[in-house]
Amino acid sequence: MANDLFSVSSSLPRTTKAKADEFIQAIEEQRQTARVAKANIQLNRDVTQAATEYKGLEADVIKYATANQKVETEGYKFQQAVTDTSIQIEKLSQLEERLQQEKIATDGTKKLTPHIREQWEQREQLEKSKSEALKTQVLQADQKLNEQLDKLKF
Repeated sequence: MANDLFSVSSSLPRTTKAKADEFIQAIEEQRQTARVAKANIQLNRDVTQAATEYKGLEADVIKYATANQKVETEGYKFQQAVTDTSIQIEKLSQLEERLQQEKIATDGTKKLTPHIREQWEQREQLEKSKSEALKTQVLQADQKLNEQLDKLKF
């Protein structure tokens, strides 16, 4: 830096006009090189940004495909539910048919009940008759025995 503004007081080296023009030219060329470098850096940024956007697009495509798969899966689940409902309807139909069969069996059993009651009443009567007959035989045998004992006593 110059201490005295009205004299050559700076410690800077001296340069001729021709040499200064040459230096200026060299610096300008270096600036052009720097401009090219900056342009390449900007190009690389643009390429990177485009690549990033492309990756975003790929992610969106994957999300779209995933959503489609989920919709398709839900469609299959719906079809399974429809099939399960059909199966349950058939099972209900089978149960209703078995109910009808059981009602028929119950009606038949009810119709047999009086006959079975009558059979058991007849068996009971038969057993009572046998018992009465056995009692009568026992009494008769006892009476005969007593008569014979009486005969033996005299």
